[in-house]
Amino acid sequence: GLCGINLVDIPGEDHPLRLWYKHGTLLDVLEEIPPADHDSIATAMSRPTRMVISDVFKSSSLGGDLAVCGRLICGTLAIKDKLLVSPSAEIAQVKTIQVGLNSRHQNDRPVVAGADNLSITVGLVGIPDNILISPGDILCDPASNVPVVSRFRARVLVLDTPSPLVQGTQVDLHLGGRYEAAKISRLNQLVDA
Repeated sequence: GLCGINLVDIPGEDHPLRLWYKHGTLLDVLEEIPPADHDSIATAMSRPTRMVISDVFKSSSLGGDLAVCGRLICGTLAIKDKLLVSPSAEIAQVKTIQVGLNSRHQNDRPVVAGADNLSITVGLVGIPDNILISPGDILCDPASNVPVVSRFRARVLVLDTPSPLVQGTQVDLHLGGRYEAAKISRLNQLVDA
C-alpha cells in the first residue's frame, strides 16, 4: 500500500504479493461494486431523513447565515424542507443545497439518499445565533426525530485493550465526528473469542 503495489497495475510474477494474493487490483475491486439499484434507493427514500453533519461554517453564498456539510444517510432533502437539528432541538429551513464539491445547486429536484452519494452542503436559515451546531449533530425530519438517550445497550468487539473492561470503566464513545465521555454500567454477557 505504501508503495502503490496492486492499486492500479498487477505486480510482476516474481513479486512476493503474487504468492498469496490471486485477485485483481484495488481499482478492479472498486469497479465491481454494483451501483445502487431501484430497490435500495426506494428503501433509503422511504426512511425518515437523517443527515450527519461533518462541518459547520458561515456562508452567504449558499443563501443563509449558516451552512453545514455532511452525508445524507437516508430520506430526502429539498429546498424549503424544515429539519430538526439534534440534539439542540432547533428547527431550521433548507435554503440551498449543493451536491459534491462543485457549485451545482439542486433547485429542481430533491437530493436522495442512496442515489446522490456525495458530500452535501446545505444552506440553513432560522437558526438563532446563540445555538451551537457542531460536527456529529444530525439533521432529521421533525416528525421522526433522532431520540436522545443517556443509556443504551451495545454489542462491543474488543480486539486489544491495555486494561480490562469491567463495570464502571470510563470510555470515549465515538459516533461520526462527535465523541462523549461514557461509562460501562453493566456487562450483560462476555463471550471469549
